[in-house]
Amino acid sequence: MDLAWLSLLALLVVVAVSCIGRANPGVVAIALAWAIAVFAAPWFGQPLGIQALVAGFPADLFLTLLGVSLLFTAPAECL
Repeated sequence: MDLAWLSLLALLVVVAVSCIGRANPGVVAIALAWAIAVFAAPWFGQPLGIQALVAGFPADLFLTLLGVSLLFTAPAECL
């Protein structure tokens, strides 16, 4: 098993948790990505670390989605 299979397994765990529980799948996915990058990657001889995880995170897309979500979920009294 390499990191690709481990990432696929983490994705399946995220989907299962989102179907069964009430946890936010985005938060669960980020937590599992952090765990894979920090703890599992060195076992496979590919130390990633926090810098590689943060470098791969799409911050622009996150801010755009957050802004649009807040725009359309604002109550009518605020507008």
